[in-house]
Amino acid sequence: KILWLALKMTSLLFFFGILFLLPPLLAKLHLDKKEGLMVLALFLFSTWSLLLSVTVLQDMALTFFALCLFLNIENYFEKPGRKSIILLILLTFSMILSKLTGYIILSGFGLYILVKNEKFINKVKSLFYLSIGALMTLPWLIKNYLLTGKIYLTNFTPPQIYLHPISEYI
Repeated sequence: KILWLALKMTSLLFFFGILFLLPPLLAKLHLDKKEGLMVLALFLFSTWSLLLSVTVLQDMALTFFALCLFLNIENYFEKPGRKSIILLILLTFSMILSKLTGYIILSGFGLYILVKNEKFINKVKSLFYLSIGALMTLPWLIKNYLLTGKIYLTNFTPPQIYLHPISEYI
C-alpha cells in the first residue's frame, strides 16, 4: 500500500508540475483568456481520470517532460545558450526514458523545428542537440535486447482470439 501511495504521489507531483507549466505554454501559444481557459479545463477534466488510474505515472512524466521540452525549444530559439542546450539534451533523454512513445513525440518536435520560421543553422543545431539526447537512450535499448531479445520490455500480452463455430451463435 505504501508503494501504491508513493506512485500516486509521484503522479500527483508531475500533475502539479504540468499545471505550473501551463501558463507559460499558453503564453507561448498566444492564446487569449477564453481559449486558455478552455485548454486548462480540457486538461483538468481529462487528467482526473488518469490520476485515478494505476498506470498513469509514465503518462504524467511523459507529458511533463514533453511540455518542458517544447518550452525549452522555444527558449532556445529566443536565446540560444549553454543552459538551453543542456536542457534540450536532458529533457529529450528524460522524455524518452519515461516512456518509449517519447521517440514518436520527438519526431513530432523534429517536424515542428523543421517548419519553424528560424535560421537554418539554428534548426540544424537544435535537431543535433535533440539527437544527442535520443542517442543517450540507446544503451537502455541495447541492454534490453541483449538480455531479453526485445528492445522494449512490457508486461502486456494480448488476449487470445477464440474462434467460435456459427452453431454456437445460433
